[in-house]
Amino acid sequence: GGGKGGGKKGGGGGKGGGGGGVNTKTQIKIDNVMRIMNGEAAKSNTLKKVQVGDRAVGWLEALEPGKNLVLDAPWELQLAKEMGTAAGQLAKKKSDGDKDSEEARYKTVRNLADAVVIFETQYKMRYGVEELPPLQILADARHVLAALKVKVKFTVHKCLRKHPALLSSSQFKARHASKFLQPYPSQVQLFKAVARPGPQLVLLRSPPDTGKTSLAPALPELFPEHRVVFCCLARRVNLEVAQTLYNMGIPFAWVHNQQITCSWLCGLRGSSTSNSMAQMEEKLRLGVERIQETTGGLSNQRARKRHVQVIRPPRMFVTDVASCSWLSMQMDPHKTVLIIDEPTMGADQGGGQALGPGTLTHAMVSGMLDAPYKTVWMSATLPAAAYLQTPIGYFKERFNIVEDADGVAELVSMQLNVGVLLVKANGQVALPHSMVAEAEEPAQALADFVGRLKVEPLLLKAYTAQAIVSMQDRLEEEDVAAHAQRAGFTVTAVDDHFSDLSKLSHSTLRHYASYMLQTLCECGDAALIKAFCTPSTNMQKAIFPPYSTEQLLLGNAHHFPGMTLTVSAQPHKQIMVQSGALIAEMPSLKKLNKDLEAEEAAAEKVMSNIRKEAEKVTPL
Repeated sequence: GGGKGGGKKGGGGGKGGGGGGVNTKTQIKIDNVMRIMNGEAAKSNTLKKVQVGDRAVGWLEALEPGKNLVLDAPWELQLAKEMGTAAGQLAKKKSDGDKDSEEARYKTVRNLADAVVIFETQYKMRYGVEELPPLQILADARHVLAALKVKVKFTVHKCLRKHPALLSSSQFKARHASKFLQPYPSQVQLFKAVARPGPQLVLLRSPPDTGKTSLAPALPELFPEHRVVFCCLARRVNLEVAQTLYNMGIPFAWVHNQQITCSWLCGLRGSSTSNSMAQMEEKLRLGVERIQETTGGLSNQRARKRHVQVIRPPRMFVTDVASCSWLSMQMDPHKTVLIIDEPTMGADQGGGQALGPGTLTHAMVSGMLDAPYKTVWMSATLPAAAYLQTPIGYFKERFNIVEDADGVAELVSMQLNVGVLLVKANGQVALPHSMVAEAEEPAQALADFVGRLKVEPLLLKAYTAQAIVSMQDRLEEEDVAAHAQRAGFTVTAVDDHFSDLSKLSHSTLRHYASYMLQTLCECGDAALIKAFCTPSTNMQKAIFPPYSTEQLLLGNAHHFPGMTLTVSAQPHKQIMVQSGALIAEMPSLKKLNKDLEAEEAAAEKVMSNIRKEAEKVTPL
C-alpha cells in the first residue's frame, strides 16, 4: 500500500492507500463508466459531451422524460427508460389524458410490453438459460405495465379489432431493430444439423418469410475451408444473396449458362469470366503471379494502399439451376456445401408425368443428385422425406450412409412471422375451419382439422388478430350462444388469457386460436360445432366492406393501402369499370374551362382596381 497512493486519483482513497478501498484499475473503470453515463468521452479529460447520435445525451440525463437514450446503453437502462415514459402517462390527469388519441395511448403500452419481451430474450441469449431467474426490474416493469393498462383503458379485444398493426412492431422495437438478435429456431437447428461431422443431407421445411434464404451468406463463415454453392430458380433471390455477399465483403462468383464470373471482390480485373473451374483457378493464379511481379521491386517505396490489387478466390458461388449440376461435378464433393432453395419450384408443370432432359425440372433433379457431402434442400412446400426416397437413397449410397439418423436430417418448423388475413367478397374474414360445417360429421371433421393445425403452419397462418375477433363475435351471436349455453361450453376470454400484455404476439394469438378450436373439439357437441363453423349472416360486424370494383379506388381505397393486385379474365374490361367510377368523380373539361375563365376574370378585376387607385395618386 503506502500512503502516497491515497493522494492519486483512484488510488483507493483514505490514508492507507488501497487498504480497504477500491484499487486503481477498478477506480479507472468506474470513472470511465461514469463519464459515459454523463455523455462524456471515456478516455479523455479534454473532450466534453461527446454525443452518440443526433439527439443523444448521457445515460443518466437521458432517463429524464422527453430525452432520447443512446442505443448502446445497457438493456436495463432501456427498460427503465420505457418504465419512466409510462410513469409519465400514469401521472396525467383525466383532462390531460383525453388529449392523446386511443392509438397513441395503446402505442405506449406496446412499447413497454416489447421492452419487457426483448429484455427477457436478450438475457436468455446472453447467459444461455432457458428460464429467467427472479429479477426485480422485470417485476417492476410488469407492475408498471399492469397499471398503465388500467390507466389508458387498454383491452386486448379492442386492440385486435381496431389497432392490429400494433402487434407487428412498436417504436421501441423499430428503434432497436439492428441491435438485438433473435434468430428463428429453424435457423439454429439448420446450422447444428449441417455442421455435424461427416456427410449431411438436411431437409428444411419452413414457412415463408422465416429466414431460410438469409442463412446462405452465413455458411462461408461456418465452413471457411469449403466452397459454398447456392442455387435457386428465382433470379431475384440469387441477386439478393449476391447483394448480401457484396455488402458483407465475401468474395463470390456468379454462375449463369455454365459461365463463371468472379465478382469485383475477387480482385480480377478485365477477363473475370471463365468457362470452367479450372480456367477460373488458372486466372486467379496468373493474377497473383502478375501482382507479385509488378509489386516485388517496390518494397522500399511507399505505395498508395487504395491502388494495391488483392486476389481472393470466391468463397461462394451463386448459380442458376441449369449450371448447378455442371458446377458441382467440377468441385471436390468433400470440400463443398450446396444449398438448393425452393427445389420444388416448377416441378408441377408436367401434370404428374416425368419431364425430359432440357427442362428446368430435369436440371433441378440433376443438381439434387450430384449433391456434395454437405447439402441443404429448403422450401415451404418441400415434401416429407418419405416421398423423396430416390434422391435421398442416391445420397446415402454415394457417401456410404447406412442409417438415416447418421446423415439425413429432416427439420420441420412451425415458426411463423406475420399472418395472412383472408377476406371474402362480402367483407367477412374467411376462416379455414368453416369447411367443417359442410361435413357430414362435424365433430370428427373438426378433430381432423385441429390435427392438421398442429402440423401445417401455412394453415395456422390464417388465424390473425382480425380472425380471432371474428371467432369471438361468432360465439356471442344468438344462434351460437344458445347452443354453447346448452352444452356448457366456455372458453377463457382473450383479455383474461392475455392479462400479461408482454405475452401478446402473433405467435401466442395463433396458440389462442388453436386453444379455442381444441376446446370446442373436446366439447363434442355436433350442433354447436356446426353452428360455430358456419359463417355468420350478420353483416353488421364484418370488418371490411363488401368488395366493389367501382369503389376500389374511391370509397374503399383506405382498406387497400400500398400495392393491390386484382385478377380478372377480362382485365381491359375490369380497368374500364374501375376507372369509370373515378372519371365520373372528376370535373368535365367544360367545367374546368368555366372555372378557369372565372379565375381570370377575378384576377383582371383586381388588376383594374389597382390601376384605378394608381391613377388617383397625384404625381409630385
